[in-house]
Amino acid sequence: MTVTDLDAAGTNADIKELFQELDAIDDPRQCVAKIRQQMAKFTDAGVTVPDDLVKTERRFQTECMIQSQGR
Repeated sequence: MTVTDLDAAGTNADIKELFQELDAIDDPRQCVAKIRQQMAKFTDAGVTVPDDLVKTERRFQTECMIQSQGR
């Protein structure tokens, strides 16, 4: 296993743990905040933010907009 593999394994574990936390949260605004915290950690570490995380943030952002419009 290379250093890159270890970094990827750690990244995947972080994302998996985050997704488990998100499942327990009812408020999409809290989910967006948690996702953005994780995205900032990746950015600060100089690691590319995984696409799954970006897509999930967009999904929760859309859910926030829908709720704010009363749909």
